[in-house]
Amino acid sequence: HASSPARDDMLTWLPLTSMLLPRGEHRNIYIELGANWANTLRLHHDVEQYIRRKHPISAAHLSTRPFEVYAFEAAPHIHPYLEAFVDHLNRGSLPPCLTVPPAGSSWVLAEYAFQYGCCGDVRSSDTFRTYFSRAARAECGTFHCCPLQQYVNTTSSLESCMYDTFKKPLHALVAAVRHKSDAVPHALLEARMAEAAQPNTGTQARYTFVPAAAGGATGSLKMNGVKAIQLIHGGLSSSNSHVPNGHPKHWGWKSLEAAKVNVASWLQHFHANDFVILKMDIEGAEFELVDAMLALGMAKVIDIVLWECHGWAGDCTALKARFSKANPRLLWIAEHSPLYKGYDSFSSPNRLKPLDPRIREQDLDFTEANCTPV
Repeated sequence: HASSPARDDMLTWLPLTSMLLPRGEHRNIYIELGANWANTLRLHHDVEQYIRRKHPISAAHLSTRPFEVYAFEAAPHIHPYLEAFVDHLNRGSLPPCLTVPPAGSSWVLAEYAFQYGCCGDVRSSDTFRTYFSRAARAECGTFHCCPLQQYVNTTSSLESCMYDTFKKPLHALVAAVRHKSDAVPHALLEARMAEAAQPNTGTQARYTFVPAAAGGATGSLKMNGVKAIQLIHGGLSSSNSHVPNGHPKHWGWKSLEAAKVNVASWLQHFHANDFVILKMDIEGAEFELVDAMLALGMAKVIDIVLWECHGWAGDCTALKARFSKANPRLLWIAEHSPLYKGYDSFSSPNRLKPLDPRIREQDLDFTEANCTPV
């Protein structure tokens, strides 16, 4: 049970890779901490291309083997989608149907907003069809269709508009969490994390989803104030800062606990000669995790860090300095950079987007043939 005392020894297996790969072989690893709606689940493709173009010395460290991807996510309302998405990537099944914007931040939400009539040049003569036809032809995002200054000045109305558009599916997600009482079994978490003991010997990337929060110790994570309005940004938070004007704060409220696993100890599956990309967007838990990694000497196994550091949880500059001192060869890539925009090249707002629920309401016979409901 997620809230019961957990066993640290369940995540301290010794690496077995030297017995499973030919002598001299190494692995390509992408660790996704904060998978959200799978927006960055394939970011390793973009990073690999970038490294080969811009950092040939680092590129020489890449293995010829396909990547192993390990994705961690705490938010239970996203788990069914991620399970289905990982199955889609591993086995070629239909992707899961997306019902809400897969935005992990206000910045990404703004890129979706234009496509749903919540930002941009809405004209008085527009009909539902003419507006979206023009939006589709524009093929643009935040800085073209929603100028930054306009977005900054109208954040509240933009969020309210997107919330109103997706109110029904958002509340359906909250209802699903409310009726979900079963904790993620420890046996499942053990089995998923133990997959790191088996190198990827296939011909394609291998994806593993761990339905838990990432941390520097085993235990549980309490998430307060889970509201439908918060889910417009993707994951869960204890903050009330994303409740726009005009929407009661108590709508869809729920508190819950999620399992937390010891990622610092689990990193012992990997070696310094492996090529390891670590992406962290874990709402302040990066401080606990990095300190635990440093205590175990695990900084040495990381080659690239993509992160969003949350200053409210600690001193980001000092944390980065400690990490870099322990591994001077680290390459850092910050969020909102051209390479790490909150989504990968497969999941841009023009490619990975939910069906407008207003279309469902207008066409009661509409069915989606290219995705699987979750």
